Amino acid sequence: MKNKLLLSTILCAVAVIIMNADVKKENKTIKIEETETQVITEKDNHRVPRLVKKKEKIAKQERIIKKVLERDQKRLIAKQDIRNKAILTQEERQELEDYLTNPKNIRLAYKVLTAKNFEDFDKTLNTRIDATNFLMEGLSKTDMNRETIFKTVEQFLLNDIEESVSNIDERRVIIGDKVDLYYSYLKYAPERIETFKSHYMGERLKKIIKYVEINVKRSES
Repeated sequence: MKNKLLLSTILCAVAVIIMNADVKKENKTIKIEETETQVITEKDNHRVPRLVKKKEKIAKQERIIKKVLERDQKRLIAKQDIRNKAILTQEERQELEDYLTNPKNIRLAYKVLTAKNFEDFDKTLNTRIDATNFLMEGLSKTDMNRETIFKTVEQFLLNDIEESVSNIDERRVIIGDKVDLYYSYLKYAPERIETFKSHYMGERLKKIIKYVEINVKRSES
């Protein structure tokens, strides 16, 4: 009887020891998991602010680009009240000439046309149209000094910006601007453009010239 009680006591003691060991092991596992979770959470918490900052930086850049485009566009479409008139007074004619021959405005038009930023495609397209129209209008004023406009248009025609743009739609826009400006140059200064062609007939320019001159002949026939 005593032996049975002793054996039972020993077995109970062993069971308690095993249970305590399992509890300690389980507590240790829980602590490890909690530690790992805490580490992961800390990493995520560290990552989240960086992602937020990156998004905020991108959003800020987009806002700046939009503001710059809007500012440039306002300058390129200024003097509309005079530009739309069929008949100008002497004062209005002088004011328009000062606007179209202003080196700052001409440089702005060139900067817009040679920019590679197309993030806001529609806004960029509209600003490029305004820049092209500005230079084309300058070319059409045969009674004023167009030397700076000529040189700017020539520089743009010779610029290889379309080669550094991979998006096909963006390339088409740039080439389209070159076609429009070459056509206007040909129309309003044919004698000068012949000299330009004799000095600068690279492969890119040849394609644009060929395209424009074929279409001009078609329209005349």
